[in-house]
Order: sequence, then C-alpha cells, then structure tokens
Amino acid sequence: MSEREPDGLYIYQPFGMQDKMQWKTQRIYAIGGLPMTTTISGILKREAEDILALLLRTAETNSDKERLDYLDSLNQKLTDKYGIKYGWKLDMNHNRVALTDSNNPPLSVRDAIDDFRKGLR
Repeated sequence: MSEREPDGLYIYQPFGMQDKMQWKTQRIYAIGGLPMTTTISGILKREAEDILALLLRTAETNSDKERLDYLDSLNQKLTDKYGIKYGWKLDMNHNRVALTDSNNPPLSVRDAIDDFRKGLR
C-alpha cells in the first residue's frame, strides 16, 4: 500500500470511521486532494462522485479563464508599449482558423470568440 496521497482530487473512505449512523446511511465517503483547510466528508458515494465531477469542471474552467486572460494581457502589453489600439479577431476561411490581434475596434479575446460564434465575422 502506498504511503502517499494520489495526485489531484479523489474519493475515499476515511480510515477508522466510528459513527454508526454514517455506516447505516452509507454516508461513509469523503473527497481528498482538496486545499488543506477544506473538508468534504460524511457523504454518499453518489454525492461524492457528483461533487468531484463539479470540482473537476470548475478547475478546467479556471484553466481556460487563465489562458484567455493571458492572451488579453499580452495584447494589453503591446497596447501599453506601442500605443496601439487593436484587439482580437477570430477568422476562418477555406483552409484555416486564425485568432489575430490586429482587429479594430479592439475586442477582448472572449468578445472576438463570441462575435464569431454569433456569426458576426
């Protein structure tokens, strides 16, 4: 048996649980891999699976947000350095899809993607 926790979030049964009512109701599961001060325990396995799925989706969404924020920050650095006023544009033709940062009016990367999705190319 391993002495170390798995990487990331995981579902487990806490060792040494003594509460008879939790055993009777099957509220014997917990989620591990959370920040140090966070505890989720005394839940059904189904509840643990649902919570874990939500936490994983939230982490994925946060990563996507960080990526888009990074692209906008790069464009803002160019604006600040050179005094340009350009933004993002998503464009597609017969053989490529391109996200470019030379659009006027200036759009955030999110607005450029949303406009393209609405058909406002």
